[in-house]
Amino acid sequence: MSEENEPPTPEEPENLPETIPIDPRFPNTNQTRYCYVMFADYHRCIQLFDAEHADCKYFQRAYKAVCPNFWIEKWEGQINDGIFPYPLPKDKKSDTKK
Repeated sequence: MSEENEPPTPEEPENLPETIPIDPRFPNTNQTRYCYVMFADYHRCIQLFDAEHADCKYFQRAYKAVCPNFWIEKWEGQINDGIFPYPLPKDKKSDTKK
């Protein structure tokens, strides 16, 4: 079959919803730990780099796909209050002001 007879392929939109890839560290169907780790890794990443960093965007996409919204809101409140139960590095921006 020649290329002239093939139908044109539609262009793919940039922001198609997609699932996150399988992570072998979390083989079970209960995704609670995966959700928590991806959320914490995102916040560690944005404190070390910035929210536009490719790795940070991956962690954000992962936790938003897996975590319930009310957990996210609760954990963000804990981070703002300084009581989030996961070790996060100091914000590099605050270190540069000293």
